[in-house]
Amino acid sequence: MIKVLHISNSYMRSKVHHELCKHIDRLDCEQIIYVPESECFDPQTNRIDSDKVKVVYSKVIKKYHHYLYPLKIRAIAKDVEKKVDLEKINVMHASTFFSDGAVALRLKKKYGIPFCVAVRGTDVNSFLKYRIFDSYYRKLVQEAEKIFFITPTIKERFVSSSAAKGLENVINQKSIIMPNGIDDFWIEHKNLKRKDGGHDVLYVGRFMHNKNIEVLVSVVDDLKANIPDIKLNMIGGGGELNDQIIELCNNRKDIINFHGRLSDKEKMMEIMRGCNVFAMVSFLETFGLVYVEAMSQGLPILFTKGQGVDGVFTDDVGEKVNPYKREEIKEALKNLLLQPNNYRTLTDEELARFDWNAIASKYYGLYSDCVNKKR
Repeated sequence: MIKVLHISNSYMRSKVHHELCKHIDRLDCEQIIYVPESECFDPQTNRIDSDKVKVVYSKVIKKYHHYLYPLKIRAIAKDVEKKVDLEKINVMHASTFFSDGAVALRLKKKYGIPFCVAVRGTDVNSFLKYRIFDSYYRKLVQEAEKIFFITPTIKERFVSSSAAKGLENVINQKSIIMPNGIDDFWIEHKNLKRKDGGHDVLYVGRFMHNKNIEVLVSVVDDLKANIPDIKLNMIGGGGELNDQIIELCNNRKDIINFHGRLSDKEKMMEIMRGCNVFAMVSFLETFGLVYVEAMSQGLPILFTKGQGVDGVFTDDVGEKVNPYKREEIKEALKNLLLQPNNYRTLTDEELARFDWNAIASKYYGLYSDCVNKKR
């Protein structure tokens, strides 16, 4: 039985790695999930009820670690050594390249345990801006057995970094595109037929500056002159703009249907199937599972160039735009609403790529490759 150590600093704040570990648990695999954090979380958060899964939660990160990266990595690695029996671990999976990968690298040097590492939006949007991380970049690329990329676009940006010079072939040999999966509910209730009639736009997410919501609302308002029945359906809440956006929703009921936060997937599915387009033009987006959830219900999408799902599908599933260009967003949304036949829905095969069961099986196979290579 393979024994995997997951190093995941975001485990308590994200469902993605939790879903992966939950589905891997159905296979012949034991997992320890080590979670270094700077704040307190409920230990029951993202719990997996299984004898084969153990979550080791540690409040090891201090405020000063934000400015002292090498010291942070050293502290986390030492904490792992104290709390995990590393002699029993066959392979490590670092869920982010710089924050988790550097810990795995340090442990590999001491214990010889192979590791694979994922590259996410934060790695390319933040860490790669600073040359001080170049040496870590090169060491991680050289020592990792596998490098996982959530989207082809993130891989392109990763390889185009100045730190990658001379390592392009190594990166390509180790690279694997591994998308995040969507909840089993959306796979089981897929509806890949486009809705006929209407001009309803859907937004699902938090109310934050990064999500560019105010521009989306203003664009819908402008389009009302040419599309009288246009409506923006908003599901979500929270974030620094929460009060402002809720007030806007209450004042603009002529163009906005505000549904609030929804945990009921059946209700969300009903609203999705009543809409014609999903629109979210964030400035930065690691992946955005909600795009795929919307596409699983037959909606074309309005998304951001160079972010999120850009590069995952052919462009005819929707329109991609520069989030800073308001007129470009307006024209793209207009095209999506008035020329629906120019866009296609997903195929069954494309949607199956986001089934966590299939994704978990692929990860398990890659873990096995790493272990067998060591032997």
